[in-house]
Amino acid sequence: LVRASRSHVAPLRLPHLLKDVPLGIKEHPLFYQVWDVHLGEGQSMYLYDAIMEGRPYPVEALFIAGSNPLLTWPESSRLAEALKKVKFLAVMDLFMTDTAKHAHLLLPAATFLERYELCDYYSVIFGIPYMMLRKKCIEPLGESRSDVDLWLEVARRMGFGEHFPWRSVEEVLDYALKPTGYTFKDLEEAYPSGVWFGAVNYGEYLKRGFKTPSGKVELYSETLAKHGYDPLPTPREPLESPYGEGREEYPLVLTTGSRLIFYTHSQLRNVERLRKQCPEPYVEVNPDTARAYGLRDGGLALVETRRGSVTVKVKVTPSIAPRILNMPHGWSEANVNLLTSRRPADPISGCPELKALLAKVTPLQP
Repeated sequence: LVRASRSHVAPLRLPHLLKDVPLGIKEHPLFYQVWDVHLGEGQSMYLYDAIMEGRPYPVEALFIAGSNPLLTWPESSRLAEALKKVKFLAVMDLFMTDTAKHAHLLLPAATFLERYELCDYYSVIFGIPYMMLRKKCIEPLGESRSDVDLWLEVARRMGFGEHFPWRSVEEVLDYALKPTGYTFKDLEEAYPSGVWFGAVNYGEYLKRGFKTPSGKVELYSETLAKHGYDPLPTPREPLESPYGEGREEYPLVLTTGSRLIFYTHSQLRNVERLRKQCPEPYVEVNPDTARAYGLRDGGLALVETRRGSVTVKVKVTPSIAPRILNMPHGWSEANVNLLTSRRPADPISGCPELKALLAKVTPLQP
């Protein structure tokens, strides 16, 4: 096992100022904090009820930045109802996304070419102890602003200036970099191509053990047991099982979330060269399934679950098992999240089940 040193920057979060417990944490406490690791996020699947029903407390305003939940979150129709109900919705993005169309206020974000950004995540993602400053190439066009500039302005106007005293992105990055011994100017001028820090540690667990209470790989987890969860990995049927209720009406299994190498979630479909490689949404079916349901390659079909229906082109391929339907996400033209469920399937994290949903398919063209 390999662990790379991490750059420890000064935190900008202020969790002690939160007046309410983040959504879903009472139901899923380990999603918020495990041992001494403070993840600091609520479970977003509980946002729907907070907006629509005021449970566990009402949410009347939202600020969505760099996200398109109407295409990437489950049960899109329910989320659309929720976004219409909030009294104020602001969206900060580069494009007029499906989510941005619901906003009362759309704020144009600066692209990566128009802002500075500290890239200190290489050690976490790639195991490389490396840090660099992404440089601003041009000034922001039009009325676009960097995320940091916007949040500093919002903080000042909301009366939190004492907690956000910086006047520029450069000052914020100087504050964040202080524990590393580097400054914004260092990374911009002295080390424009970045700096190495720490080391890559191989076999560290042989001396120090793992960062678990026992110091070992825990196949049996005392932590899970104390919270009332199964302490051992336990196989369970999906909430919507082909061996359970509903299988007569919905005899197939829909799986979603498969990655398309040309796109990232709902991004990049406006890039012509990429769109040519994968021009339209589709549902993948096995040849046996296609024959059984009268589907033809390139024909249209109606895919349905208990939540809704989507019309989409059929792609017949032997790479998908019989009785399985596979639909990638992120398409406005055929939003698979109109079919998915937000119901928490994993009792520990509260995450929904997006890989096993009962479905049926009907050909729309002979």
